[in-house]
Amino acid sequence: MTNSSLSLSRILKVWIPLAASWLLMGMELPILSAVVARLIEPEINLAAYGGIVFPIALIIEAPIIMLLAASTALSKDWASYKKLYTYMMLAGGVLTAFHLLLALSPLYYTVAEDLLGAPSEIIEPARIGLIIMVPWTWTIAYRRQLTYKGEWYGCQVKQIDPWYPSSKTCSACGAVMAEMPLHIRSWECPECQAHHDRDINAARNILNQATVGTTESYAGGVRVRPLSFAEAGTLKPDTPLLAAG
Repeated sequence: MTNSSLSLSRILKVWIPLAASWLLMGMELPILSAVVARLIEPEINLAAYGGIVFPIALIIEAPIIMLLAASTALSKDWASYKKLYTYMMLAGGVLTAFHLLLALSPLYYTVAEDLLGAPSEIIEPARIGLIIMVPWTWTIAYRRQLTYKGEWYGCQVKQIDPWYPSSKTCSACGAVMAEMPLHIRSWECPECQAHHDRDINAARNILNQATVGTTESYAGGVRVRPLSFAEAGTLKPDTPLLAAG
C-alpha cells in the first residue's frame, strides 16, 4: 500500500464550496417564503408555491441535480467533456420543454387538480409561478456543468453583474460610453484615446470585475491578480486572459 497524497486541506478546498452551494440552495425556500409572505394574499401565494410550483419544478429538475457528480466522475478528457456537455444541453432542453408543456397545456390541470387535489384558489396562481420557473432546470444544468469545469482546473467560477457594461467601458481608463451598438467591433476611447477591439476589451473588463476585492489567486497553476485599468490597457490582443462570469 502507498500513502495517499490527498491532504485534509485539499479535501476542505473541494468540499467547502460544494457544501456552501447546497447551503445556499437550502436557504432558497425560506428566503422566498419570507418574500412571498409580504405580498398581497400571502396565504394563497405561499400555498401555490409550496404546494404546486416548487414540488413540480423539483421533480422535473431531479434528473439533472447530480450532473455535477456525474461530470466529475466521467469526464477524463476533452472528448468525454464534449459528450457530457451535449448530454447536458439535450437533457436540459428536453426537461425544459416538458416543463413548458406541463405549464401551458391542459396537462397542468390534470396534475394540479386530479393528481394533487389542490384547492381551486391556488390553481391559477400556481400555474403562473410554474411558467416563471420554466428556465430553472436548464439554468441549473448549465451552471453545474460550468462549476464542475472550474473545479477540474482548480479555479473558481464567478458570476458578475449581468448588466455590467463590459463592452462599452474603456478597460484603460474606466470611461463608460453612452452607446455601443452591436455593429461596432472596434472603437477609440474619447477620454484616453485607447483603441479597443470590442470583445478583447469586454474580456478585460470581465476579468477585472471577477477579481474585485481579491489580491491574487491561482487558477490552473497560473498566478492571477486583478489588473488595473492602466495595466489592462497595455495588454496585447493575444495576451491570455482568465475570465469567468
